Amino acid sequence: MQNKIKFQGLLTILFFFSGFSGLIYEIIWSRQLLLIFGSTTNSIVAVIAAFMAGLALGSAFFGRISGKVSNPIKLYSFLEIATGMSALTTLISFNLIEASYRYIFSNITSDFNLLLAVKFILTFIALLPTTFSMGATLPVIVGYFTKNKPKSISSTAKLYAVNTFGAVFGVILTAFVFIELLGLSGSLLLGIFLNFFIGLIAYQISGSKDIRTKKLYLDNSKKEVGKSVKRIDREAAFILVTYSLSGFISLSYEVLWTRILTPSTGTYVYSFASILALFLLGIAFGSLLFEKYFIKIEKLYLLFGIAQIGIGLSASLSVFINSFVPSTTISDKLLISIVPGTFLMGLIFPLVVRMLKNKNASESVGLTYSFNTVGSILGSLFASLIIIPKVGSAKGILLLSVLNLIIGFLYIRKENIRIGQKILLTLLILLSLYPIFTALNRPAINLLDSSTKKFINLAKPIKNYKIVFLEDEVSSVLGISEAGGINKELIIDGIGTTNLCPETSLLAHAPILLHNNPRDVLIIAFGMGTTYHSSLLHKEVNVDAVELSPSVPKLMYLYHANASNVLLNPRGKIIINDGRNYVKLTDKSYDIIIVDPPPPVNASGTTVLYSRDFYHDAKKILKDGGIFTSWIYGLTNKEDIKMLFSSFYDTFPNVLVLRSPNKLGYYLIGSEKKLVWDGDILKKKFLDSGAIDDINSFVEKDMKNISGKLNFDDINKLVIEDNTKILESIKNVRPVTDNRPSTEYFLIRTLTNQSKQEDGEDFFRSY
Repeated sequence: MQNKIKFQGLLTILFFFSGFSGLIYEIIWSRQLLLIFGSTTNSIVAVIAAFMAGLALGSAFFGRISGKVSNPIKLYSFLEIATGMSALTTLISFNLIEASYRYIFSNITSDFNLLLAVKFILTFIALLPTTFSMGATLPVIVGYFTKNKPKSISSTAKLYAVNTFGAVFGVILTAFVFIELLGLSGSLLLGIFLNFFIGLIAYQISGSKDIRTKKLYLDNSKKEVGKSVKRIDREAAFILVTYSLSGFISLSYEVLWTRILTPSTGTYVYSFASILALFLLGIAFGSLLFEKYFIKIEKLYLLFGIAQIGIGLSASLSVFINSFVPSTTISDKLLISIVPGTFLMGLIFPLVVRMLKNKNASESVGLTYSFNTVGSILGSLFASLIIIPKVGSAKGILLLSVLNLIIGFLYIRKENIRIGQKILLTLLILLSLYPIFTALNRPAINLLDSSTKKFINLAKPIKNYKIVFLEDEVSSVLGISEAGGINKELIIDGIGTTNLCPETSLLAHAPILLHNNPRDVLIIAFGMGTTYHSSLLHKEVNVDAVELSPSVPKLMYLYHANASNVLLNPRGKIIINDGRNYVKLTDKSYDIIIVDPPPPVNASGTTVLYSRDFYHDAKKILKDGGIFTSWIYGLTNKEDIKMLFSSFYDTFPNVLVLRSPNKLGYYLIGSEKKLVWDGDILKKKFLDSGAIDDINSFVEKDMKNISGKLNFDDINKLVIEDNTKILESIKNVRPVTDNRPSTEYFLIRTLTNQSKQEDGEDFFRSY
């Protein structure tokens, strides 16, 4: 008996690490696949859907058969080893996916909807062996823990909680530690090692006489089990369908909470990881506390109904807290918005398993998990592709909360309680609907988070200002413009990204005029459209601009009086796509490529436009003698600036560096051929083309570092002529790569003082 308890404790620890490794995979694979497919919304939902579909299939299949296995721990050990082995194959299969996707995009279709299906199918095929095995582990290990008491819920709740706690730690350590120290591939190998280790330990345990058993409970009840497998009665169907709907709502909340909380938490990877970790933490505690405090409750429909009402109320509260209580701290916003609702979500899982009365625990777990996962897949798709662009994130949360209240009402109606209690709970639901529908009737801009509203409040003293808020599947975009004035802002996901300044105009003119005969220009990241506008002033060039967010180009009219003419210019074309993905897949070549990644340098996803791998991809679509220009925002720490410079210098043999007029950053101009900044020749080009006048049209009279108008001599002084000093400074600096996105993952080097928090301008101050 003591050995049995000891083995169960060890298995519980192994299952914790199983959840841990699962989240390593999810985070790493999401990042790797988005490098292949692009960071568009349909890419993200395709990856999530494919990952979860495998989990659902594995859970459903093994939920049915695990109770018939004489040694479930041996089966569990094989599943863990299979997970590790199949995860190892992704190091090769992802290369095949990339080649297949490139071929399909180039030769078969570039249709948005068809590509969504292609991304899902390719990802599903690559991940299915791993995710199928991962999904199977929960019903199989539950089958062992409940083999002598097939309808035990206590073990189910504990195991689900333990596995989810493991997932929490997997999220935190992968995002905060592993990727920075080991890179993406190293972190993936760590997850694979864990699965092999878990599998081998479980296999050793499976040989113990306390584990092996000749006959399980199913041997004596084959008819009952066979009947339950073949048929789901009407009541079970109702429970599973509504729980699937609950999963739909829950994953929608995760997507929408991330959107409304981002302006407060920032666009760093650590912010997104914290949101996911809190989401999982609430679920883990809910499942654990069900086993301790709710397992003996008999009125299961009432408990389910109250939990659904609680989820709906806490979700609607998250909107009110974020929109109307500006004094709330970031940590309080996160806790209040996420934890209460997810706690109740976690409580519901073992509750549903218990409600499926005619099934053994492993089969109930398999059905419950798979139905909930299918709902979750649909929820992530619906929230990203329909709710956000059509309804908006805040209003989407409020509408979904109404669904929770409806489900709660349906369950309360089914419970056998006094009529007075039903009336009281129904009144609570009706009273809750009043503030929700009142908020739904407000303009979307009134429901913006308090962090974004600060920009609006700053604009209110300005006369004749215009504010436009747009929300699409990629981002929330706020445009502020003073009519006839210089106060203009573009805020994306709560972050001020750019303003009208000479920097973005010079970003276009410098490489175009440096090139001997430019014809085709590619701009990645549209911003206010200044670089696009300035590029089209050169009548000999055609300009393609790639922008990820569909809403951003729509606001150009706020910043440029002639925006309608610029947007209708036949030499210009705006492409809504992921810039990195466009560079990788296009068959078009360019004389000039200009990249202006959104700030800050450390924001999540920015390294895809800063990495050495991206620069190598970009070189492939540059024509002979082509020029690549990257804007490096300088107001960041010195180590990050050095790494970004290292990536660029590691790619281009010939580099020119210019400071920006307002000392905001640097222009890195690279080419395979020698670049010569000839002041005499370029002065004539700048004057004849009207570039100087265009740059000066964006110079604000009161700018800190500019005294009046700029002339070419001012621009000429921006060139950093001594490249040898730069090369000396970065010779031992590791470049940013796709595998090691170091500027995004910076926590450890910051804590260990390897990254001094100094203004990046310090790096070149001696020049």
